[in-house]
Amino acid sequence: DCVYTDTCVPELLRTMYAIATEDTQGPRRLPGNTTPDASRAFWALVEDYFTFQRVPLQRIDTRYRDSGINLLEMKKRPSL
Repeated sequence: DCVYTDTCVPELLRTMYAIATEDTQGPRRLPGNTTPDASRAFWALVEDYFTFQRVPLQRIDTRYRDSGINLLEMKKRPSL
């Protein structure tokens, strides 16, 4: 969630993909702690590796609900 340079994004995504299994689910909170360039690089490439589904507000613990935050579940794509 803390990516500050766009140059590390491809390696980050390859690593995330390599360690994920078909059953791995990961949350993605928006907005995250990134620079604009890193955020653009991440979103330009991430859907090549993972699919996303918005988490319904009812499934989010009330302590963490915030109207300014969107929580997405990431799931590994079966193959690249």
